[in-house]
Amino acid sequence: TMNTKSPYEMDCEVVQSLAKWKRLMLDRLECEVGEGIYCDSTSIRKGYKGDTTHSSIADQWDFEIRVSKEQRTVEQLKTFVRTIWQIVTDAEEYILNKFPEIVLKGHETASWRLPKEITFVTSEELHAMYPDMDVHERETAAVNKYGAIFIVGMGWPMNDGSPPEEVRSPGYDDWNLNGDIIVRHPLTEYRHELSSMGIRVDKDSLLKQLEHRGVLNKERDLAFQRAVIEDKVPLSYGGGLGISRLCMLLLRTGHIGEVQVGVWHDEHYKQAMDAGIDMIPDRIVAAAKTE
Repeated sequence: TMNTKSPYEMDCEVVQSLAKWKRLMLDRLECEVGEGIYCDSTSIRKGYKGDTTHSSIADQWDFEIRVSKEQRTVEQLKTFVRTIWQIVTDAEEYILNKFPEIVLKGHETASWRLPKEITFVTSEELHAMYPDMDVHERETAAVNKYGAIFIVGMGWPMNDGSPPEEVRSPGYDDWNLNGDIIVRHPLTEYRHELSSMGIRVDKDSLLKQLEHRGVLNKERDLAFQRAVIEDKVPLSYGGGLGISRLCMLLLRTGHIGEVQVGVWHDEHYKQAMDAGIDMIPDRIVAAAKTE
């Protein structure tokens, strides 16, 4: 093979933070308060092992909306979450009514429906409810109790010194004004995360979070962080809704490989197929030999 350099070759950089890029685009597009952008995002998780809800491919419907300083409140966050939740429950009703065979031919738990109202709980409250459980155990316990929850405030350690509900980047969301939508999966009866979202950092929250993470002096002068500190990027609210995760929920599948062409290690692929999971092939599968 000849390695002749193409005249069209060039060095390029992949955007590593869609959250930061979206905020910059709000400014570039001159979005007013209440206006925003939508991105159909597909990205690669480098070196990711993969499991029933994760593959090497991350696909999301991402959004970013400009907000005012007065809208940076927990109540406004809840309003945004309820809007997203209405879309999710409407989609479930539409799909299951249009394709009743999903329920009729599915597992006996496939008929379970999402609650019309989502339950809000802070990470501190969730920790207090299930102090002897780890993160995923208490989230599973909560969704089996309520059906669907939004965990408010993810990033700060617990008051008793325990680790945070989830480690978050200090430069994306305000850790007091963010959270995850997590539901009970009808088949697995396990926590099923659909969305991560939040009101983005302003100057004060960014500096506090950088200091807590011990990177204030290292990162405060990076281009994006400096722009936030100098109020040169719009205040905003944003997040993403997992496409394949939502398809898993609506179609009542137990593995992300049933709704997405991912890339799997041979052993994982074999285990799934042997367990009767109808994985979409990520490889050319040889036809079975006949006598």
